[in-house]
Amino acid sequence: MTDISTTAAASLVEVSVRKIQRMIKLGEISAIRNSKGSWRIDLSELGRVFGLTIDELSERLSAIEIRKSISGSDKTNTENLENLAVLSQEVELLKSHIFSKDEQITLLIKEKEELMQLLEQLKKQRKKKGFFAKLFS
Repeated sequence: MTDISTTAAASLVEVSVRKIQRMIKLGEISAIRNSKGSWRIDLSELGRVFGLTIDELSERLSAIEIRKSISGSDKTNTENLENLAVLSQEVELLKSHIFSKDEQITLLIKEKEELMQLLEQLKKQRKKKGFFAKLFS
């Protein structure tokens, strides 16, 4: 059969964990300690003590597992939505950085072109002057 923890057993038979532990200590429920030192209870033992059939216990156990998976997926969805919001903010920030860098690049290109034109004009002016103009200027 399947053995479960005291917490799972308590939720399965709808009693407190403390009551399950007390029943184990009093010997009303037989349980085994695992390597970590926690109690493990067999499903058939819970059925014997609380008067439930194995089918009822299995149905309750599957219902609890379904509830846990649904609540876990809700947390996952919430976390995913939060992560999505953070990531979209980061994307917008990066887009603004890219836009500002593009503006800087275009300004630098324009400045470079202006400087190149000035250099060409200076070269043309030097070529226009003759030998004597260079000497006496």
